[in-house]
Amino acid sequence: MPVTDKNSTDNSANSKSTGNPWVAYIVWRLVFFIVPFAVILPLALSTNMDPPLAGLISAVMASLLALSLSYLFLSRRRDAVAGALAEARANRHKKSVDEALEDDIVDGA
Repeated sequence: MPVTDKNSTDNSANSKSTGNPWVAYIVWRLVFFIVPFAVILPLALSTNMDPPLAGLISAVMASLLALSLSYLFLSRRRDAVAGALAEARANRHKKSVDEALEDDIVDGA
């Protein structure tokens, strides 16, 4: 029977999403905007307000609410996106094995 460490982590069990953290973050931000906008716009239109003004007020109110909700509830996803950005920036100047081999061949010629 193999010995297993209880402190070892299983990536498939502990990670909620293995894909790009941007996707979930953007989807949640859109949900946090669209749902309040869809609720506020009919309320604004029911007050006999001009439709462009009702749309503008609804959009401003929904964006403020979305900003607040995303600040409160999306901190882990925001940190994951920031980590992905930092990792991409750190890996930007690293060369792959193929690129390093090609550079060695070109430098040797």
